[in-house]
Amino acid sequence: MNLIRKSVTFSLALILSLTLAMTTFAATEAYDFSLKSNGEAVALNYHSHILSDGEAFLSLRHLVEAMGGGVYYDYNEGIITLRMGQKEAKLTLGEGVATTTDGSEITVVNFGGRTHVSASFIEDFLDVTIHIDNENRSLLIADNANLDTIVRLMAEDDAANIPSMSADMKSIIKMTVTVDNETENVDMEVVGTINIDYANRFQHIHMTTSFMGMDIVSEIFDNGESMYVVAEDMVLILPSSSFDMADDLAAQFSPISGLELDRRYFAGLRLVTSADTYTVSGVMNIPEEFFSDILAGMGDVGSMLPGFDEIPGMDMSITLNAPIAFTSVFDRSSELMTSMDVTYDMTVTITALGETSVVHMMYTMSMPRIEYNTSFSTVVPAEIVEAAVDMLSLFAF
Repeated sequence: MNLIRKSVTFSLALILSLTLAMTTFAATEAYDFSLKSNGEAVALNYHSHILSDGEAFLSLRHLVEAMGGGVYYDYNEGIITLRMGQKEAKLTLGEGVATTTDGSEITVVNFGGRTHVSASFIEDFLDVTIHIDNENRSLLIADNANLDTIVRLMAEDDAANIPSMSADMKSIIKMTVTVDNETENVDMEVVGTINIDYANRFQHIHMTTSFMGMDIVSEIFDNGESMYVVAEDMVLILPSSSFDMADDLAAQFSPISGLELDRRYFAGLRLVTSADTYTVSGVMNIPEEFFSDILAGMGDVGSMLPGFDEIPGMDMSITLNAPIAFTSVFDRSSELMTSMDVTYDMTVTITALGETSVVHMMYTMSMPRIEYNTSFSTVVPAEIVEAAVDMLSLFAF
């Protein structure tokens, strides 16, 4: 009796273990994914991808056909032929695998009567980069030749190649600020010009800020050592330069190199080439880890500004609520940006002095004119230097 009981118990345990194992590695289907190819929306009749053993598998026929290729199946021989332009590949189907023309084997999954293959196989055959955005339920595919150009344009270090630049700018900021369960809506518009002389580490910003029914005209001078803020007949000096902050940040963390490592996050951008320009537009799916790395590279947020590191418990986090919408035009000969529009939706959480503030920000910034190698005065006017008051003296922590 004990032997029978033990045998039954062992059998049930074995069945349960196999069932759990099969459940763990079983493919699961995900519906209603949109598809974009090189930033353009593409109709996809079979909106799905599946996950098996942690790897993404995609519907072979529907994806290749959506990309303009052809898929042909020989039922007698069990051979799938893929054609994309001049490229051709043959897959001989087996049990859970397919043998390619060169004799290598790839895993295939039959789901809903459709053959699914790994995203990496599709990338190799089509010479594309694929980004599966589960949060926004989108499948982004970019031709590697286009993507190479986009990454090169956006990752170029303009400051190292040009002495100066001048630009018009306009920003619209819509914020919802929550502090201690009290919420306030704040709208702000900033319009102005910015001049940067990289060679002499000097910048001058002139802007008008519309805020709570007021228009505040202000100027910022940064001479590489200090920043002078002039507004409403008041001149404040901050004993730190934005150039120094940028240098410190670059020494700890390079945002551009981080983006280059994750080129798939540019897969939602579209590239249009004309005789004189490149136009890049679409969405960038930048992960939250990117912003976390930037903040980590800065160290304690309070240490960014001298004196502010004395604020106890200063901390900040950034959450991106949607992909960043981006449009920019580049000159083809110089590959320098001549205009830019960017929109993002983010939540910034700041903790200081024992209180936590949550800022939901809808931000739109436009630079319709960007010019290079411009000339302007790189001297802070003497009357501004003489009238400056230490900004940090206004704060007592």
